[in-house]
Amino acid sequence: MARAHRLAGTGLPLERCERISVTATEAQNEFGRVLDSVTGDRVIFITRHNSPRAVLISIERFDALVRKDETLLDTLTAEFDALYENDPSIA
Repeated sequence: MARAHRLAGTGLPLERCERISVTATEAQNEFGRVLDSVTGDRVIFITRHNSPRAVLISIERFDALVRKDETLLDTLTAEFDALYENDPSIA
């Protein structure tokens, strides 16, 4: 695979993981190996002409990202509902 390096952690999931870049051709020709390379802390960036085009992540990381969004939406909904109960003119 082309390159691998650690990114400095800033609290965002993709920035705390090992980032590996592969070309679209490598991904196409060696998909099984690329797929096996995706683990909990590893993200595969697929590039075309040295520009990132897609990201391959583990199902565990995907589930965590989806849960995070759902939790945020639930929190915002609850806050809005509480505000609306106190002042119906908000809506």
